[in-house]
Amino acid sequence: MHLGRSLILLLALVLPALVSSASVTANAPVSLRADQPSLPLSASVRVLEDPRGELTLDDVKSRTDQFHPPASESEAGLNFGYSQSVWWVKIDLKRPLVSAPDWLLEIAFPQLDHIDFFGADGEHFVAGDTLPATSRQIMHRHFVFPVFAPRTAVASLLTDDATVRTDTASTIYLRIASEGILVVPLTLWHSAAFHAETQSSYVLLTLLYGAILMLGLFNLLLFKDFGDYVYLNFALYAFAIVFAQFSVNGFAAEMLWPRLPEWGNIAPLVGAAICGCFGMLFLRRFLDTSRSAPLFDGAILAFAGLFALGVVTPLFLSAPLVSIQISFVATGGLLVALLAAGQGMRHGAVSARWFLLAGAPLFIAVTCTVLRNLNILPVNFLTLHGVRISIVFHVFVLSYALAQRISTTQRERDALQSEAIKTRQQLVDTLRRSEQELESRVTERTEALEQANARLRENERQLKDAAHSDPLTGLANRLLLDVHLQQAIQTARRDKSTFALLLIDLDKFKPVNDTYGHAIGDDVLRTVAQRLRKTVREMDTVARLGGDEFVIVLRSVASHNDVESVAKKITTAIAQPIKVLGVPVEIGASVGIALFEPGLIALGDLLRRANSAMYEAKKSGGGGYRFYAAKPTVRVEPEANLDQGNMAA
Repeated sequence: MHLGRSLILLLALVLPALVSSASVTANAPVSLRADQPSLPLSASVRVLEDPRGELTLDDVKSRTDQFHPPASESEAGLNFGYSQSVWWVKIDLKRPLVSAPDWLLEIAFPQLDHIDFFGADGEHFVAGDTLPATSRQIMHRHFVFPVFAPRTAVASLLTDDATVRTDTASTIYLRIASEGILVVPLTLWHSAAFHAETQSSYVLLTLLYGAILMLGLFNLLLFKDFGDYVYLNFALYAFAIVFAQFSVNGFAAEMLWPRLPEWGNIAPLVGAAICGCFGMLFLRRFLDTSRSAPLFDGAILAFAGLFALGVVTPLFLSAPLVSIQISFVATGGLLVALLAAGQGMRHGAVSARWFLLAGAPLFIAVTCTVLRNLNILPVNFLTLHGVRISIVFHVFVLSYALAQRISTTQRERDALQSEAIKTRQQLVDTLRRSEQELESRVTERTEALEQANARLRENERQLKDAAHSDPLTGLANRLLLDVHLQQAIQTARRDKSTFALLLIDLDKFKPVNDTYGHAIGDDVLRTVAQRLRKTVREMDTVARLGGDEFVIVLRSVASHNDVESVAKKITTAIAQPIKVLGVPVEIGASVGIALFEPGLIALGDLLRRANSAMYEAKKSGGGGYRFYAAKPTVRVEPEANLDQGNMAA
């Protein structure tokens, strides 16, 4: 419970920052000023989707009126999710003066498969992680292109009348295609500012990766000295993290395998899978889940196996499928890990507290990244860099926890030695104290067990309530309906009474669903559920079978008139207009009624009778009710009938 509240609080603090994005109208060309070292472009461009990838540059130039602002505008980057289309990006610029610095365009997402850069003066550069990094115009872990050719700077200086020109309009086109995640962070840089920022970021990331590698090597030495496999698992986990981040951030493609684009294209997926596999194995040993959280121990091993499978799936499956698989496995694995840590913390495991501190931010960052990949959250600083930041925090917290483990182990050994000396000196007194301590511990454990049993019973009650409720309307579901029908049958046989089963199917609900969408349809179903509750007694049961079908069990009915009165209330209540987006919408209900008879043994017979009567009411035009009989007579309430125009709709 504490873990759930903590995660909800963290999400409540983080999500508002994630879903906010700057909205900039991309109509006027972007002015390049010398006093701006960098300029984010993602909210100042226009895009065009090419589903088949058949458009040429000339085709695109002839369709400039078809370009439109991005669906979700954000200065941090464009987000097209898992798109199989080719996307064209149009950037309108005001060409700077000759004295202005050189400008570079950076696309800060190394996992894009293919990028064509068409400059304003006819330049054409090609880059992407499916091409050798050595073929890039500017060698960098990201994709960087020179915006203006040097020869055009001189040509832009003078006009025909030999006066100095301030600026001219120029247009750049990008053609971007990728089988995986299509995220495009665009930034214009002064050349000097870009190189300075590159140097700073390379130094910072090198220091971070170097620190993680050193922590891995240090834990290898601890494994050699202590023989505890938790240190070996952490070392492998740290090495896998560096490999995965090195691949994801573009360093590996630039420095390790610049001539192996086939491997560089799948290396981030393989690295993420290896990292997840070693991470789950480390977690299992660090938390000792077989003892502290046996309920989740098997699940953790299963997720480790799924990650191991993800190491080879890039060789057989497409990049989007593998990316989605690893994303959801990572989210599920982290969730299971946090739940296991929560259970371990309830058992007093100190390591579980450290893992909760280290794992909760990583879970939120991974979840937000998955939502970004699915184009649910926009591209911003948190969704772009949250995983990287949380991984660094994750590794350093776990390293500190392992260091604490050493001192804790040493303190435990010292305490055992001291206890042994005292035991030898005062054997009798120690035995008596041990007996008293044992009695105290038994009492404490008994109380703790009683509290745990109370929590377990409360959890079972809550799970039972959730299992018996329809999640949309809150009514009883099919499982609870069967239980109440069994009770009604027993009561009817014991008291020699009867009960009625009413099967209700909504008329004209499908046009409402098709016209206004499923969200509005769900609101209509919830309104119908509220109206049905008001038509029956507290002792009666209202349930939803699924779709637009409902069931009511009327207990201890005295006569047909009682049932008929309820059926009238139902058809009248449902026939009342329901406001949808400010417009009243009319639906109706066809009600089939079956009375319990002593000869009926199976519940299915009673439901089939009610279903048969309901279909007879449907055939008669709907908006009415019908009792099950050999030759039943339909009774239709005038106010519940639907006019012919509505029926046709």
